[in-house]
Amino acid sequence: MRPGAVELSLSAADDVMRERSALDENWRQRLERARTQAARIERQYQAAEPENRLVQRTLEKRWEEALQEVRRLEEEYARFRQTQPTTLTSHELEQIRNAARDLPALWDAPTTTPGDRQQVIRFLVERVEVEIEGVSDRVRVTITWAGGQHTHHELIRPVGRYKQTADFDRVMARIRELRAVGWSFVAIAGQLNAEDLRPPNRAVRFHKDIIVRLVRKHAPADRTPGGLRGAGLGRDEWFVIDLAGKLGIGKNTLHA
Repeated sequence: MRPGAVELSLSAADDVMRERSALDENWRQRLERARTQAARIERQYQAAEPENRLVQRTLEKRWEEALQEVRRLEEEYARFRQTQPTTLTSHELEQIRNAARDLPALWDAPTTTPGDRQQVIRFLVERVEVEIEGVSDRVRVTITWAGGQHTHHELIRPVGRYKQTADFDRVMARIRELRAVGWSFVAIAGQLNAEDLRPPNRAVRFHKDIIVRLVRKHAPADRTPGGLRGAGLGRDEWFVIDLAGKLGIGKNTLHA
């Protein structure tokens, strides 16, 4: 059973019981008010002067209507008690236990509302601690579950700059290494993905455009040595500075 599943089943059972008890109390209060009203009208009827027949007839009618309302509420309350008893049956308890054992199914069920999910979290989790590694994209999360168990997790958060990513230096070193042996930007992207390196800013996978942006912004002066210069480019690809020279225009003009 997952952390807190026992506590969840017990808390869920308690919650159901509290809800049913609250509904039962509401019904009993409605019934008590109706009976009090009927008794008050009866006293008025009994206290009316016999010769004042108009008042007596009016009070008698109101008394009968109040008694009918009492009977109606008693019947409806009885039906409610049959469908919503104040104690849980063994079958209902087992259903709650089964739901607690399979939390993913409970969480993803189409009948589970956002409010239900918040309630599940309140049942299961006592405390969540979040620690950010400096200004990086790495976040350490410690969850204290109901019952005292702890689990530790690492998350990736969005950051404003590539240099804030924890793998930035490693990624750039690998890009420089692969460019030095003549790999194209497409091939470099594929290799970084194969090495399970994370792209900046929570992109799903490296692709050519990401590599181009990283090289342009963080390694613009890098050049492939000797005869391998330009070997990292694909067909009809140019370094900006080389294309600017070929066209006889400034690099900034070409960018624009």
